[in-house]
Amino acid sequence: MTTAGGSVVPLATASCLRQGWRAFGQAPLRFMAFTLLGGVLNVIGQLVQNRGSDELQQGGPAGYLLLALGGLAAGVASNIWLNVGLLRGSRIALAEGQPRFAELARWEGAATLRLLGMAALLLMVNGLVLITCGLVAGVLSVLTPGLGLLALVLGGAALMILNVSQVFQLPLVVVGRLGPVLAFQRGWSRKTRGWAPLYLLTLALHGLQVLLVLLVPTPFAALAVLLAVGLLIAWPVMIASLMAGYDALFGRDFGRGGTAQAFSER
Repeated sequence: MTTAGGSVVPLATASCLRQGWRAFGQAPLRFMAFTLLGGVLNVIGQLVQNRGSDELQQGGPAGYLLLALGGLAAGVASNIWLNVGLLRGSRIALAEGQPRFAELARWEGAATLRLLGMAALLLMVNGLVLITCGLVAGVLSVLTPGLGLLALVLGGAALMILNVSQVFQLPLVVVGRLGPVLAFQRGWSRKTRGWAPLYLLTLALHGLQVLLVLLVPTPFAALAVLLAVGLLIAWPVMIASLMAGYDALFGRDFGRGGTAQAFSER
């Protein structure tokens, strides 16, 4: 949102969170059931991938490579399916509608390809930052170990800023129908700055998701269950809040073809 002079007006993150909670309240059981289904599929994919990787490390047959790759593909596909479905449902709920489960579960082929392209772009950019940081740290550490450590710290900060700037990549790619490069540029724009609370919420929820996957096969499985129950509510609320923030920042008809066209894909 901009003023007449062109300056960016800070948006109220608390308002977006309230809208996200209100959207979740339009169909809480459907949102929770869909999140549970997507989460279970994601965890199964992770466990299959871990099993294949472990067997390969222990000298198992090459067939376990296919198992590891299949688990990786299943985990990625289920994660994309879950987030795109929650985004679609949030869009409907923010307009005071009640999304049907079939609307949450519908597969979006074109949006999935764009998200995979976005993931590949972010992986490449993160890799370039890591390699550059490692090379600089290696050269500086020859001169002074402290400078090498400082380079690593600055590199870590750059990675965090880079990834936080892309918090709106999901709605930009799915709703805005932008390609990976345009979505990356738009995410880095001045419009998306000043959203620290929502950034931190997103990062925290992703961290909980990773922690949940790590805890499942350990003696702390009871804690994993508690975290999972919390995520059944927190994840849909976070996606709906993100959708509310996207609407406020970019407008409901931002992107190629507008929102209605984006959600009419079959």
